[in-house]
Amino acid sequence: MEKAEQRGSNKVSIPISQEKSLQDKLIQAYDRLPPGLKKLLSLIVKPTFACSARIRSILFNARKPLHLLEGVEKRSGEKLNALIFGGDMAAAYVSSVIFSGDPKSTDLGKSLLWRIRSKVRIINPNPDLIFTETDRFYAALLKRLKFALIPKWVLFHLDISKPLPELMKTIKNRSLDNNLRRMRAQQYTCEITQDQERFDLFYNHMYVPYATKRYGTASWVLGYHHLKRVLKKGQLLLVTQDDVPLAGALLIERENHLFSHSLGVKDGNIEYVEQGAITASYFFTIQWAKKKGYDRIDFGYCRPFLRDGVFIYKKRWGMSVKNRKRSMGLGVFGLKINCFSKSVRGFLGENPFIFIDKDEIKGLIVEDQNQALTAPEVEMLMRIHHINGLDEMIVLAPRGFTGEAREMARTQYPQLLHLVDVGVDVFFEQLSSPKNLELEF
Repeated sequence: MEKAEQRGSNKVSIPISQEKSLQDKLIQAYDRLPPGLKKLLSLIVKPTFACSARIRSILFNARKPLHLLEGVEKRSGEKLNALIFGGDMAAAYVSSVIFSGDPKSTDLGKSLLWRIRSKVRIINPNPDLIFTETDRFYAALLKRLKFALIPKWVLFHLDISKPLPELMKTIKNRSLDNNLRRMRAQQYTCEITQDQERFDLFYNHMYVPYATKRYGTASWVLGYHHLKRVLKKGQLLLVTQDDVPLAGALLIERENHLFSHSLGVKDGNIEYVEQGAITASYFFTIQWAKKKGYDRIDFGYCRPFLRDGVFIYKKRWGMSVKNRKRSMGLGVFGLKINCFSKSVRGFLGENPFIFIDKDEIKGLIVEDQNQALTAPEVEMLMRIHHINGLDEMIVLAPRGFTGEAREMARTQYPQLLHLVDVGVDVFFEQLSSPKNLELEF
């Protein structure tokens, strides 16, 4: 179902017409300069600005707020305490993943990343798990602190080198078929433009409302002037019905592929989503990219949890995830488990995720059930959770696997599917090892 993309917090931030960030103000000032001066400054300032922005990111991510979240874990119904090192957006997102309802949140002030352990010692009771959100620069430090590494975002792309009819057949599935059927019933049309008024309409009445309603306080809303510069590198695609724009996306044209940068729906209205407006945006993007001669479309970033609504929706289009080097550019999560309680095991079972193992990205599924997993059960897990682009899928089942399951993994998924039957605590002890060796189970 297309509405699966709406999974997230129900809290809605107040939409803003322009993000007053430092970056957005600098972009606004730069765009007012004469063309000649802009070109000269670009040659001089751009490398300096990139370097200073990188340094600022490293310094900013060293010291962040600490939030202690206490609530009921979704799957087990048991109490769970989680310590979050990160901003309000990170705390809101982690809360939406772990807890049923809104947890109690306690602000513990700010801390340096390398002092987290000393902070944890004075918290009573000790947090069941710790999440950190930080710059990729600190990945090595997180490993020394015995955190497992998770990419903060993963990039999705779609190979469109096949003819369009053949491409649609290869990504055929019941959910997508239903979405396409609803889309066709609405008789949507497509408009490609660089018009400034159309962009203002898209930003203020589609992009901002949709982003804030979809993720609430966990929303990542880019500034007006930032996206205005994006438009100069590409086009604005609008999905219209009776000449009324209902959805849109910014498309950046690059040398060998197209990048679908930002998505919006009129007033953030879920009814337009259910009527296939987002499906139409994806479909028209593919059509236009084919006409322009592109063989690949990057469809933007998504969180690394395999049951995330946006993750599932993009997977249904036959998309793949890209390698960790691109994904880590936007930062990493660190996960440290202090107590393998029923609530923590519930969280792990409910939220399979992508993690980083040396230079590879791998998927982890935890099935902590009472008997050995059978071949059909393992096959079902692969069908539900595997996505192209992962270097390996690991199924962790402390109760083990039947002989038929192991034979199926060996013959049907050689080099891809890894069945592990050790305890959850043993697995995570190695996964978070500072030596960061390849998993040896």
